[in-house]
Amino acid sequence: MKKPIRLSVLILMVIVSTALLTKRTSSLEKIKGVSFAGASYQMPPSEIDSVKSIGSNWICWMPYSYMVKGGLTDTFPGQWWGESFSGIQSSINWSKSRGIKSFIKPHIWFTDGTFNGDFVCDSDEEWQRIELKYADYIIKFANLAEKENVELFCIGVELKNWIKERPDFWLNLIKEVKDIYHGQLTYAANWDNYKNIPFWNQLDYISIDAYFPYSNSQTPTVQELEDAMEKQAEKLASFSKKHNKQIIFSEFGFRSENNCCEKPWEYKKGKPVNYDCQANAFEAFFNTFHKKDWYAGGFIWKWFATGHLNEEGESGYRFKGKPAEMIIEQKF
Repeated sequence: MKKPIRLSVLILMVIVSTALLTKRTSSLEKIKGVSFAGASYQMPPSEIDSVKSIGSNWICWMPYSYMVKGGLTDTFPGQWWGESFSGIQSSINWSKSRGIKSFIKPHIWFTDGTFNGDFVCDSDEEWQRIELKYADYIIKFANLAEKENVELFCIGVELKNWIKERPDFWLNLIKEVKDIYHGQLTYAANWDNYKNIPFWNQLDYISIDAYFPYSNSQTPTVQELEDAMEKQAEKLASFSKKHNKQIIFSEFGFRSENNCCEKPWEYKKGKPVNYDCQANAFEAFFNTFHKKDWYAGGFIWKWFATGHLNEEGESGYRFKGKPAEMIIEQKF
């Protein structure tokens, strides 16, 4: 009588193992990722080594499509190599060869300056035309993600109004992507809109571009920031429990300037450089969030290839070559 039981257990184990292998999963280790700004040139593979040297185990690669007058296109005059299909594919393969996992997070660049979340169409016909192009864009990179065994894929970034106005489109898109791609799937919600996404139950992770405000001080102390971040962490813990899913910070970062924790999402040049504000923010961030069970990890905004280190100026989000880099390396 024992043999059939043992056989049943063995069959069950095989079924479970097969299911786990089919759905590519990350390890229990936190995602210690960087968002890699696409280089304008065909960068050498050695650029990946510099990311690994700080202890990062993931890279977020960000292709771009472009919303221009007349519609959406994934080709654009002067498109940077690191934001193109071939650039993303090469970068993923280089990462893989160095033991670094990849997250593909396709963005839209609105050439007229529109914020992603504010985008709306004037008619149903216009929505349908844009959605056909967007679905093609996402499916193209979902196929790449499947082919290259990419561990994590994103269906959209900060598209608040689009999701509010056209929820059925997103549910259908998720289904299409799942038919192609068998890794982990997510969507990147803006920090002020993550509670309004209706399809978290269809995804593997809740992802947030986490530019939460923490302090209006010019140079807040680590303790001040930890206190503010702990309050935010309590809210996110409750949200994670409600949906029974871990949370990824698909973007988080701080500029090296005065008041960098007041409006971390704000991109304005001209403020005085303040390395301590940025360093204190990262110190507090890792002390607070990195130890939370609901927090799966995140991707720091932003890592630049060698040829673009001064792209944003010294007060920008770049942490490479600043005091914050040493803190991040220690925490990683």
